[in-house]
Amino acid sequence: LKHLLQPMTRPQKFVVGSLSYDSEAVGYAWDADHFDEYRKLDPYAQIMDTGEDGLSNQGHDQDALLVDGKVYRLDWSNNEADLQALLEYLKTL
Repeated sequence: LKHLLQPMTRPQKFVVGSLSYDSEAVGYAWDADHFDEYRKLDPYAQIMDTGEDGLSNQGHDQDALLVDGKVYRLDWSNNEADLQALLEYLKTL
């Protein structure tokens, strides 16, 4: 969830297929540096390298929400304190 809300912090390499949970970032564990650990628990885990042709970690962040004539983007990159507060709140839901 954290990387969804902070598109500029998305890693170039990350793990997909891991069922290990990262309570800090609120989502599946993704850190490619810990791939061997995840693979022991989740045999289908693999590394996604967005540096390869046809792969990307850019998402759809060019899309914006228009409300009452004002444009909102899903990007908390410049507001770490509010992002942490939002993540803590979302953990309670």
